[in-house]
Formats: sequence, C-alpha cells, structure tokens
Amino acid sequence: MFSSITTRRALKLAATYGAIAAVWILFSDAALHLVVPNSDGYVAWSTVKGWGFVAVTATVLFFGARAMLRRGWSEGNQARRLLACTGDGIYGLNLAGACTFANDALAEMLGYDSVDALIGQTMHDRIHHHHPDGAPYPAEECPIHGGLMKGRSFHSSREVVFRRDGTPVPVAVSSQPLTDDRGALVGAVIALRDVTPLERARAAVEESEQRFRRLFENTPVPYQSLDADGRIVAVNKAWLDALGYRRSDVIGQWFGDFLVEADRRLFPERFEAFKAQRVAAGAEYDVLTAGGHVRRVSFEGRVSLDLAGAVVQTHCVMTDLTERRAFLNALESSVTGMAKSDAELVRFSQVVAHDLQEPVREVVSFLDLVQRRLGGSLSADAQEYMHFAQLAGERMKQHLLALQSFVAVVAQRHAFVPVSLNGVCRDVLAFLDPALADDKDRVTVADLPTVAGDPGLLRILFRVLVDNALRYRRPAVAPEIRIDARRDDGAIVIQVIDNGRGIDASQRSRVFEAFTRLAAPGEPVTAGMGLTVARKICDIHKGSIWVEDRPDRTPGTVVSVRLPLDRI
Repeated sequence: MFSSITTRRALKLAATYGAIAAVWILFSDAALHLVVPNSDGYVAWSTVKGWGFVAVTATVLFFGARAMLRRGWSEGNQARRLLACTGDGIYGLNLAGACTFANDALAEMLGYDSVDALIGQTMHDRIHHHHPDGAPYPAEECPIHGGLMKGRSFHSSREVVFRRDGTPVPVAVSSQPLTDDRGALVGAVIALRDVTPLERARAAVEESEQRFRRLFENTPVPYQSLDADGRIVAVNKAWLDALGYRRSDVIGQWFGDFLVEADRRLFPERFEAFKAQRVAAGAEYDVLTAGGHVRRVSFEGRVSLDLAGAVVQTHCVMTDLTERRAFLNALESSVTGMAKSDAELVRFSQVVAHDLQEPVREVVSFLDLVQRRLGGSLSADAQEYMHFAQLAGERMKQHLLALQSFVAVVAQRHAFVPVSLNGVCRDVLAFLDPALADDKDRVTVADLPTVAGDPGLLRILFRVLVDNALRYRRPAVAPEIRIDARRDDGAIVIQVIDNGRGIDASQRSRVFEAFTRLAAPGEPVTAGMGLTVARKICDIHKGSIWVEDRPDRTPGTVVSVRLPLDRI
C-alpha cells in the first residue's frame, strides 16, 4: 500500500546524490589542473577524489535511508492503528484474489483467531463461495472478484459472507481498486460492515408494518385517510364493503365527490375547520354508495402533521348511522304513540273514576234509604243481604277514590324542588287518619335529609307508609314505628320499620299490585292501592321501593325507599 510513497522519496534521494556528485566532480577536476600541474600529483589527487566521493555518497545514503525508514515506520504504524480502531472488517487482495492484509475486526467478524489465517487465502473461496439461498457462487459471477479483475469499484448493502463455521453474515460491501505509482492495477481494498442488527431492525419494521396492514385491512371499523386537499389516500376493506366501491374507484378522488349535493357544498369549509382544530368528533355526512343509495355516516379522527406543523393527512373512522337513524325515528314514533296512548288511558281512567262515583253514590244512598224505611219489616236474610250490598257499595266507593288518586298522581305535572323529609313527616303525622291519630306518638323520626322531589307526591308516599305501619299491627301489641335514613352510593335510603304482623315472603311481590289486599280477619278492608301509588311515586322520582324482614328477625316489616341525590 505504501510503495508509491517510498519510491517518491527514493527518487528525491537519488536526485540529491547526483547533484552532489556532479558538483564534486566539477570542482575536483578544476582544482586539480590549477594546483597539480604534473601527472604524478594528478594521480594522487584522483585517488583522493575517488575516496572522497565514496565517503560523501555513503554519508548521504546513510542519513537519507535513516530518515526514510523513520518516516515509513511512522506512517505504517499510523495505518495499522487506523485499521485496528475501525469497526468494519477491511482486507486487501492482489490480482490473484489472495488476501494481502486484513484487520482484527475482519477476523473477529468471520470467526478466526487471528488475521494470519486469512493472509494468502483466496477470499472468494474462503468467505463468498455461496449465494444466501445456498446455491454455489462462481468467482466469475462475483461482483467483488469481477471488479478486482476490471479495476472497478463495487458497493452493495445486501451481500452475505460466510463465517469460518459456515454461518452466514449479512454485510454491506465497499470495494475499491488499488493501483501503483504508474496507475497499474495491483489489487483491491474491500471493507465489510456487519449489518445483522440493521437486518433485524428492518425485519422488525417489516413485520410491524405487515401486522399493521393486516389490522388495518381486517378491522371491522371503516377507516379513511384524506390528504391536505381532501383527496382519499387510504381506505380499508370495511369502508369499501360499507359503501360498495372498489379501491381503484376511490384512491386519489376528492371526498366531496362522494357526498350528496348539500353536503358537497359544505365539505370544503368543514374540512378546513377540521384541519384547523386537528380533531373531528361526530361530523355527519350523507354519503353516496356505489349503487346510488344514501348512507348517513359520522366521522371521528385526527390529523397528522409534518415537522413544520402543516397537515399531512387525516385519519378517521366512519360510523354508519343509517340504521341507527331509522331506529331512532321508529323509536321516536313509538314513544310519541305510547305517550298519546298513555294520555288517552289516563283520560279514560279519570272519566271512569269520576263518572262511576255518581251511580255508586246513588246505589249506596238508596240502600241506606231502604234500610231506614223498611229495615224493620225485612226478614233476617234480607237484612243480611242488604248489609252485604252496603259493604260492597262502600268498597266500590273506596276503589274509585283510590283509582282517582292514582290517576291524579300519574297525570299531574311534577315540579322537583328541594324537599325536607323532616317537614314531610311532620305534616303527615299532623294529619293522620282519625282512627290512627292516637298512635302518632308511637312514630319515631330520625334526622332525615333534604331530597329533590315533588312535595305533594312525597307527602302521599310517607302517608301511605306510615298509615300501613300503624294499621297492620299485631293484636294486643302497641305499634312501634321508626323512620330513619342512610346514604348509599349517591342515593338516600329511607326505611319505615314497624313491629306489626309482617308480610309473608311469598306475598311481597304482590303488595305493589293494584287492588291487592292482604288484610287478616278483623282488620279494616282497604282498596289495596296504597303501595301501588307508593311505587308509582318512586318511579316518578327515579327511585325504587321494596319490602323485607327486620334485620333482628323480630316480628315486623321494613319498607325501604331509595331516592337519588343527584337532582339536588
């Protein structure tokens, strides 16, 4: 590698030597004729001149060779250090393809203990003898060997060489021809870089890209991407299936061309707003399918930006709202129809509850009149029949009044305001049924919270619960009623706890049904609508009501009402 430098310095040394010799000869001959006129002196002087020339030549050669060796040794060390510190494998070839030098990085890359195992070896046969697929690789087909023969450089990032144990090593190759001072080709210098980490990274990127592509194509959610001008750059299979297009029909097309006329005019402005806000949420359009039908869709997505912050493309998922819109329209129609039916039913119930009261009152009044005027002349059986008829008439009056109360609860407009439950309980106890008024001191009320509700309905609710607790008592046992409350996950649970005869577990689901009476013999007969009204009031307040045993398993019942607190 370094012969050209040495040759140039040798030529400089020879030129210097020739110049000194010429000066010496010219000077010595001229001096000889001036100083020594006879021949004997001339011969002696010539002898002196010859030995002097030899001495001068030896001195010049000695010092020149020493300087030249020092410089060559220094430059050789520098070259060796450069080869040693580089991470690439580097080696030289002569024209026969044999290795003339190599660095330690090459030996390590190829699995050799030292470079001595490579020097003099034909490198193609040693490390480049097969293709990556295992097929033989003749030297005449090898671009490195061919470049060596023709003096051409060669570069490749996807070559494979083989280690000493036969395992392949992916490498990047760079080969440069090597010439002497006259430009004659003497070999080549080859650098190999192990690209195994790069190949692994490339494989990982390719695998990730393939995985993303599979996910992109197979996801059931329609996806589309537009460039900054609103032209379609990517759609997935779900998008194509939803609208019936082929990929070649849409890629590169302006998205506005797939919209109905009204949305097509609005699209440029809305698209610019999307790019400015960099996010879209629920943007709805009427899109034309390949078959000419209209689908209502919405888009949600974001934009991607370049390094300068400019929009590159959008990324949106599409949701088909067509069936949902049809369902909502049908649901709205159903709700409207149900509301109309409910209103008609409430009106009918109001009419029934009101208009039937008059004939029932007349029946009961005439029965009373017959009892007063003819009671003494009637037989015992007739008087008993009259009594049953009067009781039936009274029950009918109670049913109609209860039905009227229930319809009133359903039909009235409800105004929700903060309501103190302590105040509600005071009002209920102050206006108890006269038959129960003497027992109001038996009712203990804890500190109750304020809830959002309709004050009138909440009074009806508590009146029903307190009235039932006092009415359905155990014989010869004084009633003890306790009303308390506790918070439970964003709601308030009010409990009315009594020590009455309780309700059998098999009957608890029936107590909230209309006109259900579970009165024991000797207990007053009611219409059986109290807890039905109570449940309706709870429904109106988005709450619930249920019945259970006392926690201590003693006789009695716990009626619990759950009301939400988020309305306050």
